[in-house]
Amino acid sequence: MSLRIIDGLNIQLFDTITAVTFGMQPAALLDAQGNSLISNPPSAPQVISPIADLVEVVGVSPITIDLVTRFSGATHYAISPTNMTGVTVAGAILTVNPTAAAARRTVTVTGINPAGASASLTFALTITAPMLTVTAPLPDQSLRVGDSNVTIDLSLHFANAVTYAVSPANQGVTIDGTVLTISTAAARNASYTVTATDIAGQSVTDAFNLVVVLATFAPAIVTQPTIRGGPVAGSVLSASPGAAAGNPTPKLARRWLSDGVLIAGATKSTFDTTGRAGQAISLQVTWSNGVGSPAVATSPALMITAATTAPTLGTEGMIAIDGDDIVLTAPLVTAGYPAPTVTLTATRNGSPITVIDGRFVGGAIPGDTEQVYAARWTAANGTLPDAVQEAVLTIDRADLPASAEELMKYSMTADGFVAVPA
Repeated sequence: MSLRIIDGLNIQLFDTITAVTFGMQPAALLDAQGNSLISNPPSAPQVISPIADLVEVVGVSPITIDLVTRFSGATHYAISPTNMTGVTVAGAILTVNPTAAAARRTVTVTGINPAGASASLTFALTITAPMLTVTAPLPDQSLRVGDSNVTIDLSLHFANAVTYAVSPANQGVTIDGTVLTISTAAARNASYTVTATDIAGQSVTDAFNLVVVLATFAPAIVTQPTIRGGPVAGSVLSASPGAAAGNPTPKLARRWLSDGVLIAGATKSTFDTTGRAGQAISLQVTWSNGVGSPAVATSPALMITAATTAPTLGTEGMIAIDGDDIVLTAPLVTAGYPAPTVTLTATRNGSPITVIDGRFVGGAIPGDTEQVYAARWTAANGTLPDAVQEAVLTIDRADLPASAEELMKYSMTADGFVAVPA
């Protein structure tokens, strides 16, 4: 502070003067009794223009107000309360920077002059969070495995959001900043929800569906078809179609074949082999999905055999005399499957004899004793009962003529032995 000394004034008069300052500016000069020595002190500040109430939104640009245009006679300024976020005074400039939402409150601004006189004005200040909204629905996605990853700018779908999250997490959809990325590394069919949160902690959500499918390809045989079941006619065969790969999933069509020829109407999963003895039955499968050519495969053929039946013998077996020989004629096989095998057991007087091509050579020559020939034919094929025929021929030494040409032929019938002249 500087004082101007008037000529002729006793300087000792200043020894008892007190200088009063306010804000580093001279405000008053007081004598020893506290009386002002200044006859015209500065006038008190006055409000010349009020500040209108303010409603601001978080995130908008700061607002500045020049307090010189609001007060007269003020040299510095103060605000109350002093702890409001974003509300400051620097010199004569009041700044409102809406960085955080705040409820309505009253702000007092005070203008002060060098003498300490002041004037105040008030205004209401409200800082609201920005309106958080979904501006455009998130689009559903239909992709194929191996396609390029899809990215979505979430700022184009939400307004006034500051953070984003997606659920379910760790399922091929991620968020980095405002960019949502959809991976096509694996097939999936799911719904995802994106949550957008604003600066005030409020949130909104939007959802989208995601389908990632395998790329389409024509059917290809993976497992060959087979037939299950026995080979005997009358049994029912079951089809095992095997498997085929393809996208979309291939559809199956079955056809049964006999000796390589399609059987009309035979398309079911089972096949009745009644009446099919002697035929080679196989299964043909066709897989199709509308992509490329169908895949066709045929099972190995199964030879159908007739059902086993026990053997039967028709005409009776016969023992006869032919010259000097005994002739044994086997009975005919009339039925049996598999084909029966006929075996002969022949004896003379209880002892086995060797029959070659149905003939026992020299057996008709009379001997010193009676000769009894017996034959037993047995037809067998593994299915019981076996079929058996027997025949007996007796040559009596005393009754036979000397000439072999006149020998009687004997055969056994259901009525007993019958002699037939040669």
